[in-house]
Amino acid sequence: MIRIINFKAYGDFLIALYFLKKIKSKYINFDIKIVCGSHIKALAQALDVEDDLIYVGDKWQDVPAIYNIKKNINFNILSSIFEIRNSLKNLPLSNIFLFDKMGLREKLSITAHKYIYLDNKINIYIDYINKLKSMDIDISDFIYKKNNLTNAIIIPNARDKAREIPLHVILEFINILEDKNINVKVLINKIDTHKYAVIKEELLISYEQSFKNLLSIVKKFDFCITADSMPSHLCEYLNIPVFVSTPAPKEYWLPLSCYKLNGWANFSSSNEITTWIDGMK
Repeated sequence: MIRIINFKAYGDFLIALYFLKKIKSKYINFDIKIVCGSHIKALAQALDVEDDLIYVGDKWQDVPAIYNIKKNINFNILSSIFEIRNSLKNLPLSNIFLFDKMGLREKLSITAHKYIYLDNKINIYIDYINKLKSMDIDISDFIYKKNNLTNAIIIPNARDKAREIPLHVILEFINILEDKNINVKVLINKIDTHKYAVIKEELLISYEQSFKNLLSIVKKFDFCITADSMPSHLCEYLNIPVFVSTPAPKEYWLPLSCYKLNGWANFSSSNEITTWIDGMK
């Protein structure tokens, strides 16, 4: 009985969910669930995966304070540690906890349960594959759908504003894609419309921000260009080709396909998407 412990943000949850789906598709009766915070509910409901989850922290509207230290005071941090620890303590001792790392926060959460954790060596997806393989769970097959890439959507927003794709990089992507006769749209939040006024209006999709709306939109496109944030891992989970634009190389956190197929570039080198698109044909 494996329980993937994940109290972090949405991207981390989607990575864990990616592996849960892989395991359950290959090992039909395998007992595996994700233990996560209640802040994940809206995303889980949009993906219809709540049966695979164990929620804790009924009052959490956002990432627990211990995993969101910059936005919280010491009391909230300590309170969230105790809440996580008590919630895990109540799970059956037959559960084996799988953490994606073993830092101070994880050590403070540990109870009497047996636990394992990733080695944090190469790329988080590769590390999950290697750890699971050491447990005789082999999901190492890498089969990636290559679409007829004729319709693309750029998703520039990110939870961390420093990771948002800058306007000049978006414009570069638009020019590159249009030169390759690829139809392109840019997905923006309605409240941010003014920030993208220089982009042709017919290229913009303005939407009310919700996971349900995001999901319905990305499924309509052949591939996505995203910031180094949650939407990139959503595309990976949905098996939609994705290219990541990032302010600095962080290969450890790249979606698996981006890591294996060089589907990423720094803000200063957007032309690399041309090679990626040609390789996907």
